[in-house]
Amino acid sequence: MRSFLILVSLCFSAVALADTFPPEGMVVEALPVTGSARGVKATAIIRSKPEAVWHTLTDYPAFPEYMPHVLESKIQRQEGDVSWIVIKFSVTLKNVNYMLRIVHECNLKPWKIAWSRVEGDLKSIDGHYVLHEIPEGTRLEYSEMVDSGWFVPGFIQEALIKRSIPNLYKAVAERSAKYESDQSK
Repeated sequence: MRSFLILVSLCFSAVALADTFPPEGMVVEALPVTGSARGVKATAIIRSKPEAVWHTLTDYPAFPEYMPHVLESKIQRQEGDVSWIVIKFSVTLKNVNYMLRIVHECNLKPWKIAWSRVEGDLKSIDGHYVLHEIPEGTRLEYSEMVDSGWFVPGFIQEALIKRSIPNLYKAVAERSAKYESDQSK
């Protein structure tokens, strides 16, 4: 029964995400399947400076204010360039909790933020952002592999991942522009 509810929840999420805003120059592609993990790689232009995008992507407590489906995000621990973040994420009828270990690499360009699952409801999560400075602002690369640990048909997982990416980029673009605007006041 639990698997059925998750499947129904994911189907509703896929329909709800069908009308997404495609950011400028967005390219989204599925990564090769690894076991039961599904992944995606995306690139798009964010018309904000890399510093603003970096601030947006590393302001973890603010994620529930603008990141799609994030209900809670708390910094559990921070040591130098490494943070441990606890996230509560909503997938229509199901809330998912997990902890990520996030490494911030900002000493050399391009800047990179890489994460992996430490514990929680999902079997595995590994991903990263890479921020490239370009004349138009930032070319933001995103890559993530997720294994929910539950049976979800691959085509549904891929559809959800690919359809949610434009919403993620839109949220980051809007929040980064707001941060730049606030900093110029």
